[in-house]
Amino acid sequence: MSVEWCYVIINNLIENYDRYTFYILSAVCIISSILMIFHKNAMYSVLYLLICFFSVAGLFVMLNAQFLSIVHVIVYAGAIMVLFLYVIMFLNMSTPSLYEKAN
Repeated sequence: MSVEWCYVIINNLIENYDRYTFYILSAVCIISSILMIFHKNAMYSVLYLLICFFSVAGLFVMLNAQFLSIVHVIVYAGAIMVLFLYVIMFLNMSTPSLYEKAN
């Protein structure tokens, strides 16, 4: 009697895996985008944006749009994220500016 509920739960997970996968990817996307907006450090914001890009690519795979998912990863997570990281490192926001040193 006690083992039957395990089989019911496992069968429910197997039958509804696409629904649970959608919920998990959507939650990851929403949480990472909220963390990206409200985080103080720009490098961590870029990493949260990268997580959001990959979760959106996972949602594209669930919609049977594999080409769009691959293009999304290559263009956004590849090229644009490198550009964002380059700009953040170029600005070097951790050091005080000359105006702050003068005062």
